[in-house]
Amino acid sequence: MLNPTRLMLANALKIGRWIIPLAFTAYFGFEAGVLVSDRAHQAQILALTQTHDKALLAAQTDRSAELATAVAEQQRLNDAAHQVGWALIQTRARLAHTQQQLQTRIDDATKSDGAAFTGIGPDGLRLYRAALGYPENDPALPTPGAGAAGQAASAADAGAGLPPEDLIAHAADYGRWCRELDSLVDQYRTLTMGGPDGSL
Repeated sequence: MLNPTRLMLANALKIGRWIIPLAFTAYFGFEAGVLVSDRAHQAQILALTQTHDKALLAAQTDRSAELATAVAEQQRLNDAAHQVGWALIQTRARLAHTQQQLQTRIDDATKSDGAAFTGIGPDGLRLYRAALGYPENDPALPTPGAGAAGQAASAADAGAGLPPEDLIAHAADYGRWCRELDSLVDQYRTLTMGGPDGSL
């Protein structure tokens, strides 16, 4: 008679001959699948990383180009501000020199016009026009000469000098020009120093 323990052991060995290789095959098959899957995922991760790195590099290149453009624009504006400032300094120097010359010519013009003028005489008018930046020699003006200013009786005559209304109109033009120049100075100060009075 067969021993039940032996029979069980024999059956277990028979079953084990099939199950153990099957278990090893299943285990190694699973491990091989995990390995293949990991390699595929690593390839995907590598591809995504490379794509991300390329996008990041492109964004950095774009930002660098934008920064370079901004720096170039800032330099251009800075150069323009310096040019405007230098031109303004030169203009102010020329205006100061012209003003000084006009001051010395005023006495000569009033002497040349004579003592009996009715406002501003021809020589004074020429000087006044020069002070405003107009040409001194205008065909509409009377010819220069001592005592050419009109008398009080002939004040309405065109050769007698400039009527008060015209003098005021010229002064208004000059005042407007001065205000425009003052505005330009304020703009330059604002551009370079932050405010019209130079405060930041």
